[in-house]
Amino acid sequence: MRIKSAGKWKEESVLANEVLREQNTQRVLKEAIVRFQEYGVEETKIPEVAKRAGVNQRSIYRYFGSKDSLVLQAVYHLQMGKPDFPLNRQRRKPSL
Repeated sequence: MRIKSAGKWKEESVLANEVLREQNTQRVLKEAIVRFQEYGVEETKIPEVAKRAGVNQRSIYRYFGSKDSLVLQAVYHLQMGKPDFPLNRQRRKPSL
């Protein structure tokens, strides 16, 4: 049995955190795009995006800084034509 040095554990921990952050960021972006398309930017609330993406609301602000920044990132991903993002969802019509 090999024992890993403290430095090796730290490297693996940092890498795992980076992977988790990227996965969470992608889930938040995907959910934000869906919500923006269904309800519009103004009606989309960060707590709902966080809940549906399975992350803490503070994480969204840590990853993106603000709702405006999240909107800009979502638009960027849509314009870049990322195939794994929900591009063709139709916006839900408000009930009267």
